[in-house]
Amino acid sequence: MAPSLALAANLPQQARPNPALRASGLHLVELLNDNDIQALDAQFDWPALTERMIRGLVIDSRRREALQKLLATMRPDTQRVFGELQGRLEAQTAVARLVKSRPLPTGSLQIVRIDYFAQAEAPQEETMFSYFSFMLDKHGRVRDWVDHDQGGLASDQLGELFQSLLNKRHWKTILLGRPVMDEQALRAQQSFSAAVAKSDWRRAYGALQELPAEYRATLGWAVQRARYASRLDDATFRSALAQLGRQHGSSHDGRLWLYHHYSFQKDYPRMLAVVEAFERHVVVDAVTSYLKCMVHLQSGELGPARTACEKSIVLEPDSQYGWDGLFALESQRRDAAAVLALLARYEQQFAMRITPDDLQGDPANAWLLATPEFKRWAATRSKAR
Repeated sequence: MAPSLALAANLPQQARPNPALRASGLHLVELLNDNDIQALDAQFDWPALTERMIRGLVIDSRRREALQKLLATMRPDTQRVFGELQGRLEAQTAVARLVKSRPLPTGSLQIVRIDYFAQAEAPQEETMFSYFSFMLDKHGRVRDWVDHDQGGLASDQLGELFQSLLNKRHWKTILLGRPVMDEQALRAQQSFSAAVAKSDWRRAYGALQELPAEYRATLGWAVQRARYASRLDDATFRSALAQLGRQHGSSHDGRLWLYHHYSFQKDYPRMLAVVEAFERHVVVDAVTSYLKCMVHLQSGELGPARTACEKSIVLEPDSQYGWDGLFALESQRRDAAAVLALLARYEQQFAMRITPDDLQGDPANAWLLATPEFKRWAATRSKAR
């Protein structure tokens, strides 16, 4: 454990976590992991979100109140907003983790990371994790949030979508200031929502193209397009990422999708810049450190790669990311002794015992299994039985 302990001594001192501050975030994470839709829905202050959605509309107070009532009957709920995520949490192909809490003048900010596991129907999917920043009031209710895959406040994203569904040329809109929905745009949005609910990713991807041009110009639309393209084929995914890069490459939001875009191009400086910008604006955690480790590893900078992966382990010893990065590094060096030493650290951390059989069957381990060091290690394990 010496490398991790040495690194820990050199890390900047962070404030001791405030248990009371983290309590609301931990409760939210618990509801997500339990897939308790009803209790989770009760944690969201939907009237406050609705008010934020329509704050840009220029209408009088009477019509604003009527519109709020209309939206209340159509209000989003956690089943629709987080439907896909909840499905993966329920299927145990995702897990939520609280990674940062900090106070706000009117409550707290709780940053939650979702770690995803491979799904058979989406083997080429690139997203292994996503981040949400939840803005809670003093009672622990969610007033707004940011999906950092898409960037921007949910109220802004939903507001952009809502306003794109309005028929701005209708005479009632022009003369009376009374918002009227565009039927064609509304049908496109309903088709998209229905496709997502059924996990029909190709239909969802196609329905996105039918949404109003006003909304297709937003970052939220471009990121959603990349997200659903990742469920299809590699060429479609790369094309969607390229469009995201062209339209919104300078945006601070949606950055982790740009990481994938630059990864395809093997543009290591930009990959690193994307992660560092995310760390400045959102959080430094095991995943961001792991991503930096992998950038350095791919560009042949083994020293910085090792430092970043060790930092990942220090930040979250029970997360897999930093360990995976170190195993990849030692395998790239073809250092059997280092791999076996790392296995010993891993066993100690997770209170487990790895057998020679556990390493069989993976082509990536073929070089290791052929080394004298591994054969001696395997023999000692066999005798220990």
